[in-house]
Amino acid sequence: SKATVSVLNWKGRFQARGALPPMPEQLSPKGGGRGKADRPDALQPFDGKDGSTGALSPPLQTPTIKRASRVNKKKKVLYHKIEITDDGTMEKEMVTAAKNVTACMEIRKRYQNVINGENLGYSEGGAVPSDAEFKMVDGVVYFAGQTLDCINYAKYKEDMQRMFKVVNDGPTNSVCRNRLKILDEKYAIFIALNGEVEEDQCDVKKGGGLFSQCVKVDNSVRLSTAMHAQDLVDFITEQALNHSEVVVAKSAKKDVTLRGFLDENHITEPRQLTVEGVGLHPPANKCFHRFDIFSQDLNRGGERSAKLLKLFLKRDGPYYHQLVRPILERNEKEFAAKKVCTEYKLPLFGNSRGEWRDIAKWVFENGLGNKKTNRWIMQIPRIGVIRSSPLYTGFKNNQEQLDNIFLPMWEASLRPDHPDNKQVADLLNEIGAFNVISDEAVRGQELPAFRPPDQWPWHENPPDLFFNYYVWANLVSINHLRRRNGLNTFVFRPNCGEKGLLDGLTMGYVLSSSINHGLTMERSKVLQYLFYMSQHGAPEILENPRLLTGPPLFSRISQFSCIFFSLMILVADY
Repeated sequence: SKATVSVLNWKGRFQARGALPPMPEQLSPKGGGRGKADRPDALQPFDGKDGSTGALSPPLQTPTIKRASRVNKKKKVLYHKIEITDDGTMEKEMVTAAKNVTACMEIRKRYQNVINGENLGYSEGGAVPSDAEFKMVDGVVYFAGQTLDCINYAKYKEDMQRMFKVVNDGPTNSVCRNRLKILDEKYAIFIALNGEVEEDQCDVKKGGGLFSQCVKVDNSVRLSTAMHAQDLVDFITEQALNHSEVVVAKSAKKDVTLRGFLDENHITEPRQLTVEGVGLHPPANKCFHRFDIFSQDLNRGGERSAKLLKLFLKRDGPYYHQLVRPILERNEKEFAAKKVCTEYKLPLFGNSRGEWRDIAKWVFENGLGNKKTNRWIMQIPRIGVIRSSPLYTGFKNNQEQLDNIFLPMWEASLRPDHPDNKQVADLLNEIGAFNVISDEAVRGQELPAFRPPDQWPWHENPPDLFFNYYVWANLVSINHLRRRNGLNTFVFRPNCGEKGLLDGLTMGYVLSSSINHGLTMERSKVLQYLFYMSQHGAPEILENPRLLTGPPLFSRISQFSCIFFSLMILVADY
């Protein structure tokens, strides 16, 4: 459609014909006659009556534009806002694209309303008694008296197929590309108009501005990467020099001390350990690389470095909590000054029914819990090498993993005062989200026909679109229970859009509150526009561009997308 850019300036209302805005001294102060600019495409005064001076044909109604104001302590700062309107006509392609985008947004809204308990059209009910019975039915837990109906798999499959059709629709992609370009241009005009205001009034010059005043959240950080590399090396050196007789491993034959472990791995002089030597920093170009420092084949320091890091960065090791606790305590003390909170990830494999108790015991007995500035993110890994590891020995089907993940959560949520559930219940109160990671590049986007998880043999790894639905559905159910009992709830924030096809990113748009990665979004203008329209959180990756390439940072900002910054430091903690 024909677009007109309208600008509210300090001396009047003007209408542009695709030109850059002139300087204020080039404009007539009263809105009658031409400005001082001689070029034909300069801004023309617009009196809002007949559109005869500088208006596009047919004439537009007077734009409704508001002055935006931002107040600081000294004086009020006025910003000029931009509004883009059209002549009211829409081509057939635009109408179709608008319907497609609206339908996709409605699909997402329906799923988010269910998991958040919003706009359901009925009351969820009162508190659920502790003796209420619950059971797993076709992969989802339900309890007696549950009033919330979860969206079933058949409807989910139908909605995803509709989403795939829109994402791959050529005309809709063209319209969305045009809309995103208009947002870029709108931002450019805004900067041109307000550049001097920014330079003169920006509080950054005077000590940090808004960024220093708001709360920053280090989100989606693996706990094993919480400390600086040099701090880790210094800690290893200090332990080797002053506490070398500590037993770090036990076997039937003898106990292994730290000194014995170092000698066995030919580390004779701890003072010579460096960040590069233990494989935490590539020596060539000083940039982060995608590698697993726990793998002796991928760690640049070799086998001995991989073993050393496993000893210090494994949850069941004697040192991991000593590294993490000072960081959490420092964040608590410095919050008033720095206003920094964290969301650290804890791996949850679902390999046993007692795993939740082990994690909760480790967190609270080592002083890592009850931190006001931290919320835990439970990360469920679905990497192929992990599924085939001894962690899951004896597993017959995929239902067993879902049982181990969600049934203990139900026990602790319904009966938090039971001695076996108390620490798990306390841990659940400190959890903010659930995250799933997987091998996106090794699967297609076909949604399988309905088959309950207990009919999927363990050696058959179901697609992420299938598994993530069951994670989401179980979060819907337990959120319903916890809301009724006045407890905190959880959101779903999977890793998706790192590589491979667009199916994972499409699933993330529908099911999640926000996603991690989103690198493949650049390949789909429809998804970019949908994420913008829904203000769906997606990260802006600040990482080695040769390894993971995402949408340009300032393009995402100028499109007013809801983004957060993610410095990817990939260190496996499993």
